[in-house]
Amino acid sequence: MRADRHRLLGRVAALALWLACLGLAGCGSDPIVIGFLGPLEGKYSDLGVQGRNGALLAIEDLNERGGIAGRPLEFMPLDDGGDETVARTAFTSLATARVAAVVGPMTSNVAMALVPVASAQNVTLVSPTVSTPLLGGKKDTFFRVVPQSAHWADALAHYAFTREGVETLAAVTDLDNAAFTLPYAETFLASFTGQGGQVLDDIRLHTSQVVDWRPIAERIAKASPEAVIATLSARDTAFLAREIRLLGLNVRLYGSMWAYTQEILQAGGRSVDGIVFSVGYDESNPLPAFREFKRRYEMRFGWPPNFAACFSYEAVMALARALEWTRGSATGLPEAMVALGRIDSLQGPMTFDEYGDVERAAFIMTIRERAFVTIDTIR
Repeated sequence: MRADRHRLLGRVAALALWLACLGLAGCGSDPIVIGFLGPLEGKYSDLGVQGRNGALLAIEDLNERGGIAGRPLEFMPLDDGGDETVARTAFTSLATARVAAVVGPMTSNVAMALVPVASAQNVTLVSPTVSTPLLGGKKDTFFRVVPQSAHWADALAHYAFTREGVETLAAVTDLDNAAFTLPYAETFLASFTGQGGQVLDDIRLHTSQVVDWRPIAERIAKASPEAVIATLSARDTAFLAREIRLLGLNVRLYGSMWAYTQEILQAGGRSVDGIVFSVGYDESNPLPAFREFKRRYEMRFGWPPNFAACFSYEAVMALARALEWTRGSATGLPEAMVALGRIDSLQGPMTFDEYGDVERAAFIMTIRERAFVTIDTIR
């Protein structure tokens, strides 16, 4: 494996030299354009807006350092609406603009639609937040800085059963983002029942069609579980939690990383206190680089970063290292990404494997008095 990596490093270094000799990287001061795709409006915008801001901060930092290969970076963020059709149109615009790479998508359903298109056009995608296992283990131009969601789901199920003693639960899963939610929910439920837990109700719905969460809460009350695993967006998790609390149900609530944003605190108020998540991001991370990023992000944008902002910053910085090797060219970029080796990122070290996937620690988090608190770390 080490020998293979050394050979790949040699090939990418040779490619960079070849590009320089041909003058392909010598485009004077022509900017290198980095695209961005994410939902910038609507109920998923907590991911898209923070992701865009994190990427923008990284690009500003790189330009202050002189850009890449002596060329400045330009940023081209587009709204994909969290919708496959809108995303295809936005991606076409980015491809037509000949971007060097795209940061995004931010949701799994959009990624499932775009990865085949991007790979066919040899456009590198680096997602800050897409964790569906359906895109893992494939040779394509898709990379991500978060691990596959199965790791988090299994960790959370294990925590619920062994650490908190939960033996019965109900599940609520949003099929609007099924590429993420179904693998996550099914991994959680398989792990939970495999340990001896019992699922009393498994509710699968399209939240785009839900106008009132009270009937869902009443259905949960009828099943009378000890806990609920909600694989929903931040806003929808907050709405469900509020209705559960209004009914006076004494149930433990578990959520996914999808819901782990400031919006759940804003939309849920006291009703979301106590929700437990398994995530790949620790906002109390003591690493100096992360603490400095967090301080500068809040100064720049006026509110704290969430995981989407942090991982978008990391995605741009990983791209920048690979683009240095290719002298700003999209040619050879996927190979350069794989050959990067260990990256000391804001949340800790990560390494892309040959399929563009990474492994990182999982953190068990909860909400206390409208703030996220780290409970445990699982490596």
